[in-house]
Amino acid sequence: MSTRFISRVTTHPTSLTSKDCGVDVEATSGRLVYTAAPKTNVIAGALGGAVCTHVGLTVEEDGGEGFHRTKVIFKDTPMVLRNTEQGVGIQIYDFPKGYLYLLGGIGDLTVTTLVLASLNASVACKWGVGTLTQSTTSLTTTEQDLIDATAFTSSATASVANAATTQSMVTPAFFDGTTTAINAFFNISVDQGGDIDADATVLINGTLFLTWVNLGAYALT
Repeated sequence: MSTRFISRVTTHPTSLTSKDCGVDVEATSGRLVYTAAPKTNVIAGALGGAVCTHVGLTVEEDGGEGFHRTKVIFKDTPMVLRNTEQGVGIQIYDFPKGYLYLLGGIGDLTVTTLVLASLNASVACKWGVGTLTQSTTSLTTTEQDLIDATAFTSSATASVANAATTQSMVTPAFFDGTTTAINAFFNISVDQGGDIDADATVLINGTLFLTWVNLGAYALT
């Protein structure tokens, strides 16, 4: 009785369909071939959310239909801090519809004041990420329920970035977006009214990470 050994394993031809990683038989020649696993770390946009349109704002998605991480990138993204409201918020992301479990979030950002005559030099401010836009100077509750509000000092010199600040949200939280999808807003406030003398333009640079799970929308389609 003779024993036959595999003499050659080749890379898979383009004609093969995606299969689990392993060994397969090529239909045309009968040869054993190595088959690569299909990519799973790059997802279709429908499984993640939607980025909002702002200059210099981009989003990178990683994960699957359930467990997911969203990276928000700011590159000289302008924001106009309103004098009367002592701040502003811009929507940066629209989560997919469903009941969301936020595992946590972190951020690392700089804020650059363009004109010191509007926002005074080296004054106390805050930034945070929430499910609603900025409406108070303290940035509380829904103004910072995705990433906690953190204090920062505005630019000491016009067009020179302030010292970078980091913040996190380490307490997991649930958000019911089954009827209306949850939004994410990046919010900034100026602590004292006398520190902002007119609408002030600032530039945001840095990254945010939001790690979340979509638990479903009751009737998945």
